[in-house]
Amino acid sequence: MSSNDEIEPEYNFDYSSAKPNRFADAEGRTLVALDEDLAKIFTTDKLVNKALRSLIEAIPKDSSAA
Repeated sequence: MSSNDEIEPEYNFDYSSAKPNRFADAEGRTLVALDEDLAKIFTTDKLVNKALRSLIEAIPKDSSAA
């Protein structure tokens, strides 16, 4: 291992030019990007959640049926 591969004991990062994570959310939610055609139909998070919950309800609970 060369000396360039060594881990330094401490790193000083300059966060002055850092950009916020566009996928982060202050409320602890996970954000995802929809394809453009889907975003035209599911225009709010409530519509997306409702559709996904309906899909979950449609999936058989008995995993042995698969």
